[in-house]
Amino acid sequence: MKKQTMKKTILGLSLAAVLGLGGTFAYLTATTGEKVNSFTSTNNITGETVETEWKETSGSNYTPGQVIKKNPTVQINANSESAYVGLKVEYIADGKHFNQKDFENFVKIDDLNTEWNLAKTYDNGDEFYVYRNVLETSENDQSAPALFNSVTVSAGLATETSTSQATYYTYETDENGNKTALKKVEKGDIKEGTTYYKVENGKITGVLGTATGNGSTATKLPSFEIKITGYAVQSKNLGNDAATSLAKATEELLKLAQ
Repeated sequence: MKKQTMKKTILGLSLAAVLGLGGTFAYLTATTGEKVNSFTSTNNITGETVETEWKETSGSNYTPGQVIKKNPTVQINANSESAYVGLKVEYIADGKHFNQKDFENFVKIDDLNTEWNLAKTYDNGDEFYVYRNVLETSENDQSAPALFNSVTVSAGLATETSTSQATYYTYETDENGNKTALKKVEKGDIKEGTTYYKVENGKITGVLGTATGNGSTATKLPSFEIKITGYAVQSKNLGNDAATSLAKATEELLKLAQ
């Protein structure tokens, strides 16, 4: 009897092994239904870059030494979300970007407002400023104070009509159009539309003006521009204190400016 029982046991185990290798397991399954969490909002930020003192003709027919009113800032429109705001400032002459200091050979920024933090100076000289305080939600438009209120055209700007000027200087540029170094240009190699500079000891000391024809003298006062671009980012949920919020807002504003 024991032998028969043992044989049955072995046979049963063998069948179990075969079924385990060749059979199909059925797992318990169920569909528990769908739950959708929808988030909607009518909150947004709307605004614009404004300059109430700048007129269409403000930069036309300037004269060296002239003070011109210009007051850039960012305005958040009525009922917008509270926001931090920033301004990117680009100093451009002859199609090239300058840093603020070198741009003073063309025009000088008067009295930058210290309520704006200089958050970044880019490699090409562009600057990014962030207003330190929040523009709060209101039934009325809200504006930060102006970054500055006027600019002064350099008194050193001049045209060159005399043939006594034997050499001129202009910027060499790389393949992307970025200025690299000043180079000496003989009078006969002057190119129309290019701006030329007075240089002493390797540094610009003045602007001779822009050539009106190939091989001519620099008989035209140069054109230049200050390009202002405004940005805004929500002020809520950026941090537990003012310093952290401002730092996070600055980070986000710089990302926007890229």
